[in-house]
Formats: sequence, C-alpha cells, structure tokens
Amino acid sequence: MSRRDFLADIHYFRAFAIVAIVLGHCVTATSFTEGSTVDAWIRIVFRNGTVFFVFIAGLLFQHLSAGFSYRKYLTTKLKRVVVPYIVISIPILVLTLTRQVPEPAWIEASPYGDLSGPVKVLFYLVSGAHLRQLWFIPMICLFYLAAPAWVWIDRNRWGYWLIVPTIALSLLLPRDGWDDEDFHILRRFGHFVSVYLMGMAFSRHRELALRWVGRIWPLLLAVVVVSAAAQFLNWPGDRAWNYPQKVSLCFLLSYALSRIAPRVPVRTGKALARLADDSFAIYFLHDYAILFCVGELVRGSGSSPFTGLMGFIGLSTATLFLTIGTVVLLRRTLGERSRWLIGA
Repeated sequence: MSRRDFLADIHYFRAFAIVAIVLGHCVTATSFTEGSTVDAWIRIVFRNGTVFFVFIAGLLFQHLSAGFSYRKYLTTKLKRVVVPYIVISIPILVLTLTRQVPEPAWIEASPYGDLSGPVKVLFYLVSGAHLRQLWFIPMICLFYLAAPAWVWIDRNRWGYWLIVPTIALSLLLPRDGWDDEDFHILRRFGHFVSVYLMGMAFSRHRELALRWVGRIWPLLLAVVVVSAAAQFLNWPGDRAWNYPQKVSLCFLLSYALSRIAPRVPVRTGKALARLADDSFAIYFLHDYAILFCVGELVRGSGSSPFTGLMGFIGLSTATLFLTIGTVVLLRRTLGERSRWLIGA
C-alpha cells in the first residue's frame, strides 16, 4: 500500500481486529466453571471478531479498487493468502490424518469422517475445518472470486442499496447456530456479504460516514449494549444479536480511531502498524500456539490447564507472544519469501 493510500486509523483497526480474534479463540480454550458470568461476558465481547476483519476487507477493497485488474488481484491473493493457507495446513493435516490430534466431533459424526487420503485432504482444504479459524480462508476466497461484482456495485449509482436485502440475509443466515453441516462456508459467505458491502460503502463515502457516526454514536452504543445484554440473558435469537453488536462496533471503532490516530505516539503507531501488517500471518498461526499451550499437539487432549479469568489472560498473552515471535523469526529468516509461507 502506497503512502497515498495509507489510512492509519484503519491500519490500527486491523491491529485491534486480529487481537480480538485471537482472544475470542483463547476463551474457547480456557476452562471456566459452568455458568460462569466472566466466561459469558468474555465470549460476548470477543465472539465473532471476524465481522471486523470482513468490514476492513471490504473497506480496503474499495479504497484500492481504482484501476482494478481481476487477474492481478487474484494473483496477489493466490500468493499472499491461498499458498500460505495450504502451507500452514500441512502440519495439522498430518497430525489429524495420523490421529495424533482428534478430528472435529462434527466430522467424525458425519459421512466425511469415512473419507481418507487425498479426498480427505481436499475436504479439509475446501471446508477449512482442520483448525478452528481456517474456515475463514475458503469463505474469503469466495469474496475474492466475486470481486468483479463488488467493483460493479461500487461504480453503480444504486449499487449500495443492496446492503438492505443483504442485512436481512445476514439475520436469516446467522454465522453459527446450526451444526456445522454441508455448505457452512456458503452460509457464512451469505452472512458476511452485508458486512463486506458496509465496509465498501464506508470507504466510498468515508467523510460522510464519519460525520454520520459522529452524530448518532449514542444510538450505536445503545445497540451494542442492548445486543450484548440480549446475548447474556439468552433472549430469542441469541446468536443473531451478535450481528448488530459487532456491526455497530465497526462504525464506532472506525470513528473513534479516526479521532485518535493523529494523536498516537510514533513508536506506538509503528508497533500497531507492524501488528496490522502481520495480521494475516497471526491469523494463520495463532491456533497452533493455542494448541501448543493447552497441550493438544502433545497429548491429543482437549482439556485445558488454563482456568478462569487469570488462565484466559495467561493463555492470551502466551499465544500472542508465541505467534508474533514466530512471525518475526520467519520473516527475518526468509525475508520476502515469508509471504509465500505465512502471508507476511
């Protein structure tokens, strides 16, 4: 990204988003007492941080879409996303297929559990089911393939009105809530289309959007609070409430960071920028760090030695340090070739 194209506040948002996603996965690997209020609120705050990633992806796509070339775009995504995805998948696929770590329970209970060899490998790569976060890669690849449609929407006067029906689609197709059945990648693609388009629209009408959020931020904050309370109190449509919560946070964080970014100290800004640049690499690697910390790669056990709030903080800290340290080591060792391995 050139200096002309650089948006510091969105870069900082990327750094926030990847930390939120890592913490959201760390809480699922932490043991809490049944019915723990702390567990519930941590999950409500950090669950589905993917919304932030998709919103930013749409925003950056529109921001960089001048002179769009589909061939060049797909070539870049192949190098920085698809190839690293395949490389990063190899260790966990070997461990899974040799039964060193257990397969996801829903796969063992489905016909896919009987697959073997190359067919099983292909199934995992297409579904992203081999690590908890990797379903995102096959899904985001659908967004990459649909890039000409996003360009058409952006350049058509009425294109962004499609946000209205896609919001309804997001509510009808919650990200989770059903068992991970066939076509869960397609379902999640449908769920996130509205978020991607909102990110694009935010970029297209950035100044107007920031003024708009500056006026109605109390309403957006109320949506966040009510949505969080609905999830905690198990109101009807529990998981669907996560959508308005996280979408409202996208707008609030974008606005807040646009105000804060000019005041960020230089050293802090550089650290956040590096974290943002490494966000995809951290995304690829962090679950390996979690599995290592809880011992699953060694024991094949799902039990976690990290318990309660302090355990969550400890696991989150260890995971971030291990992951970022690995990224730094690989980049220094491999130089530019690290993009093919970890996407950074």
